[in-house]
Amino acid sequence: MMAVDLDSIQSPEDILMAFQEDVNAKRHLVEEILPKDIESMRRHVASLEEIESTSLTSDFLQKIHERIKSLNRDINKIMEDKMLKDNPMDDKMSLFQQNVRSNNKRFIILALLDTFSLLF
Repeated sequence: MMAVDLDSIQSPEDILMAFQEDVNAKRHLVEEILPKDIESMRRHVASLEEIESTSLTSDFLQKIHERIKSLNRDINKIMEDKMLKDNPMDDKMSLFQQNVRSNNKRFIILALLDTFSLLF
């Protein structure tokens, strides 16, 4: 309950007003904030239960790693084809931008691999 400053209490109406403010604050907490938090926790628990229920064998993980490597090769092939088509040597800035995009994709793939390794 909210602490009431005894010096500010002038009358019984002041006490009632202070308690009414406290009730309103707690009502807001119970009716609006806590239900959202509970629903968020339920979704989180459901996703954890889904992860737990899947059978993640080393064979399954190996297939995921192979699929990621395959996608990485496909991305590199597409990037190489695009670089040959666009001839980025004409513009030094586009060469730099292509290098940045290439590095970003590699970091994303490495992050995905790290995420999978942390899960298992």
